[in-house]
Amino acid sequence: MSLRYSQRKIYLSYNAEADYFRMLTLLQSGMSRYLRNATLHPTDWVHLQKRGQDAVHRWVNEQLQGSTVTVVLIGRDTVNCPYVLHEIRQSWLRGNALLGIHIHDLGDQHNRSHPLPGDNPFDLFTVDINHGDIQLASDFGLERRRLSDLVAIHHWSRDQGKIHVPAWIEDAAHEAEAFGFEQRRLQGA
Repeated sequence: MSLRYSQRKIYLSYNAEADYFRMLTLLQSGMSRYLRNATLHPTDWVHLQKRGQDAVHRWVNEQLQGSTVTVVLIGRDTVNCPYVLHEIRQSWLRGNALLGIHIHDLGDQHNRSHPLPGDNPFDLFTVDINHGDIQLASDFGLERRRLSDLVAIHHWSRDQGKIHVPAWIEDAAHEAEAFGFEQRRLQGA
């Protein structure tokens, strides 16, 4: 089935070591045509990590350039992956729309899946709605909200992602525009 995607440029964030093969399932749905970033094979990811955290962060920041929507694939251990957390933070700061998709029930390279979804990585962040600041903290003030309150989360299998992901991406982009994400991107935040 061919899918119509918007003209949005997608950055795909996922735990490369744990969820590479699950991510491939999504690419086979037609999403790959709209990806802005490269998807690294786990072996290549290990080589990049050996160059150090700064090298990984530089690579991520380069890959985010030109993207407008960051889709975070949520597996069982995504919440524990520091690079995914970096990608979420950088995506917020640059004004990308954010979308989460649970992929725990897709098979890995051994066709194993998990019965329960992983924790929501967006729960780890609070954001200042008026100033655009984002923190890994539980600091809630009058202007601070949990990022997970602002980001839609779907389940790939249960919510028929192969059919609905284009609409999810558009909805995330429209929500981001309502919060002024586009203005932050244009200002180079």
